[in-house]
Amino acid sequence: MNKKLLIKDISGKTTPEEKKMVAEWIDANVLNKQYYIDLMNVVAMGDFCTNANKGSISEDEKRRAFDTVRAKIGGEEGRKSKSIMPQILKYAAILVVVVSSGLNLYQYLSNKKVKESVVTAENIFNETEVTYTCYTDKGVKGKIVLPDSSVVWLNSDSKIIYPHHFSSDARKLVFSGEGYFDVSKHPDWPMDIVTPKGMKVEVLGTKFHLRSYDDDDHEQATLFTGRINVTKTIHKDGTADEYRIVELKPNESVIFSDAIKSDIVSTADTVKSVAWRRGELIFDKTPMSEVFKMLERWHGMDIVVKDSTILNHTFTAAFSSESMVQIMELIKFTTYVDYKIVGNKVIVTKREVI
Repeated sequence: MNKKLLIKDISGKTTPEEKKMVAEWIDANVLNKQYYIDLMNVVAMGDFCTNANKGSISEDEKRRAFDTVRAKIGGEEGRKSKSIMPQILKYAAILVVVVSSGLNLYQYLSNKKVKESVVTAENIFNETEVTYTCYTDKGVKGKIVLPDSSVVWLNSDSKIIYPHHFSSDARKLVFSGEGYFDVSKHPDWPMDIVTPKGMKVEVLGTKFHLRSYDDDDHEQATLFTGRINVTKTIHKDGTADEYRIVELKPNESVIFSDAIKSDIVSTADTVKSVAWRRGELIFDKTPMSEVFKMLERWHGMDIVVKDSTILNHTFTAAFSSESMVQIMELIKFTTYVDYKIVGNKVIVTKREVI
């Protein structure tokens, strides 16, 4: 199907014959439906994508963008045929796609409780509360402005859930992945951040870094300025659970590890912890298992390790704009690792020593 014709149809400018042709094409298979939905969202966003490219997205802009998409989908322009619209509405009614240079932020807006928040945040949001879910895919990073003007930078494969309006008692968020927070200071209006792994961070106004990926065996908070309280219930085998409260001071970091079921407070390497914001990838005697995880998130590729003994080694290097091939070539040159790239996968094997 010609893309220009689809855009013409979304804009409501097709003839009856063209409209019928598009409707039949959409009904043909689910991939066509999804492509039309994605294209509809992008077209409906209009100049909003240009504004997002400048670095910040206000709440009013997001609300107007959502209303525009909803009007496109649910209004007269969106009613392409009785047969296809109920299915399109099921998938597209709450979807807004923002596409801009260096930013690939998927934002879901719903007047119902977000599913993830029910599972991971112990019903942190009210039943009728409007919430956003913002997600950065693997290989991309993003920046968002919260309703209180706080700013959050998201590393690859990260997600944040927050309400359209913060309540008067607290600014509540759900977060997973890696992010740098610059929280607006409000002495009587705390911000509470909950992670799916059970860590909670309480702040009033400060700058800090969080790392809490679902597939990691630890999570970490690092404070840059101000003060934060970090709490977590640690589940120990055969003994009672421990509720830990850690008050961090500037340049301190706390790590909660699943392996040792405790917390470790230490002086933070604040330069290294947010190297990703500067476009840098730093490894310092980093276990290969962690190296491969970071490379997957950084480049948006899957890494398949064929020999688990490779994961016993460590790797030290620093990268900025290098491609996956360049990085893997250095790993190959300095270790007993070989690799090949097949599509979007990197197959890692152990190199035979002659």
